[in-house]
Amino acid sequence: MLHPGSKYPGWQCPVSDGVIVKYRNVVWDWNGTLFEDMNACIEAMNRLLEQRNLPRISGIDEYRSKFCFPVIKYYERLGFDLKNDPFEGLARMYIANYAVEYKKAGLFDGAVEVLEQLKRAGIRQYVISAAEQNSLLEQMSPFGIGHYFEAVIGTDNHYAYSKAASAKQWCCNGRIDSAETVFIGDSVHDFETAAEVGCPCILIANGHQNTDELRRVSAAVVSNISETVGLLI
Repeated sequence: MLHPGSKYPGWQCPVSDGVIVKYRNVVWDWNGTLFEDMNACIEAMNRLLEQRNLPRISGIDEYRSKFCFPVIKYYERLGFDLKNDPFEGLARMYIANYAVEYKKAGLFDGAVEVLEQLKRAGIRQYVISAAEQNSLLEQMSPFGIGHYFEAVIGTDNHYAYSKAASAKQWCCNGRIDSAETVFIGDSVHDFETAAEVGCPCILIANGHQNTDELRRVSAAVVSNISETVGLLI
């Protein structure tokens, strides 16, 4: 269930008899939520770390414990000297590495089935991502899932500072009722983005951040994407 209350003033999770009420709109995150790209991210970053003679990320557990938003803080946690080696340049090198690695990744098991179930239930679905818009569309293209979404919204840069502004603009322009909308993601930033626009959030604990980190915020936390269906239908 969702935990009522939040550190964000005026924000409450809609809860009815211990379960989430039904929603008309679902806003998906992409990377780490629908797209299982964590290994691609690790490999892309490890190539960059090696070039700077820094310790490699040992595996998925270490990766999840260090990854965070804004992504610049993640680079700091990995030991990059951002005063002498600016983040923007490092980020461009990382993106070049990732552009190779992500092609080896796929959707999470059960993702298409969940998208189909929600579509059949009449729930409108969207993607809002911190990824750059063109890159986001390229990542999604091979899977033929575009017809499930009313809109796919990325950002105008590769630096993954935040997607909150995109979410706010989408809600305002689309006249979306926050009481009828739930965000689904895999990071604390997804919760923060949802809270910024007054929406509840479901977090999936097999993406880019570990379960302990996710449980520190007032969101429903599930183990995999298939478990979200029971909270929505």
